[in-house]
Amino acid sequence: MSHILYSIISSIIIVTLLLVFRFVRVFRSQYAKNLILFFIAVITFVIHISEIWLATLLGIADIVDVDIGGVLIMSPCSASMLALLVVGIMAVRGSYNMFARYVAAGVVYIGFVGAFSTVYLAPVYADHIDFFVNWYMTANLFAHSVLLLGCFYLVTGGFIKVKVSNILPASLLGASYHVIGGIDILLFLLAGVDFVAYNPMYFFRPFGDAWLFYGYVLWPVAVAFTFAVTLVYEFIFVKPKDRFYKNWNKNYWLKQ
Repeated sequence: MSHILYSIISSIIIVTLLLVFRFVRVFRSQYAKNLILFFIAVITFVIHISEIWLATLLGIADIVDVDIGGVLIMSPCSASMLALLVVGIMAVRGSYNMFARYVAAGVVYIGFVGAFSTVYLAPVYADHIDFFVNWYMTANLFAHSVLLLGCFYLVTGGFIKVKVSNILPASLLGASYHVIGGIDILLFLLAGVDFVAYNPMYFFRPFGDAWLFYGYVLWPVAVAFTFAVTLVYEFIFVKPKDRFYKNWNKNYWLKQ
């Protein structure tokens, strides 16, 4: 299966599921929405680390492309998957508070840019037509596709309100990913491991050798994307009196 065909099939499945979750009555209660978000988050995370489990359970680490990145949080997307899992757990436990809304609002945009770039733009997949022979690559594609579904569902399921102030949680979450990358580097230094080789948060080499996939490039791109999308949304769907330039009070900017 080619990368283009996978992208088309993935898009059809994501759109179909979003429509089903939106319009089928059984999925429209808040309890059902919380469960859906939780299962999306769990599936994303399980697929993401599945190559580690496969290598361990089958004892084939020598033929499975497994590295420490499956254990530590080594990329913006893996951080977004973990953040989505935290939000899903809080939602299903009935503790979807301001912290969860902030994390969710950040994941929508940071996670979307990373997942969309990986599923549709990453040259490492486009250059390997027979990627299904490699479970590491397949699991990465599947996990990013489900992450993309989760990002969309946080919006269509009503977990966040789209507005320009979303740039605040997107900026904070992106900054936290860089802090995590710094912690990864510190752990490698303490262990005497070459952290440049493991490339935490793509600080030293971009994923797929494309400049867009440096971690410190994805962050500002995601924040700019957040501002552009929310600005257009407010001008189309929000009354003038409720738009960001009419609301310079803390309630608009702090509440998500």
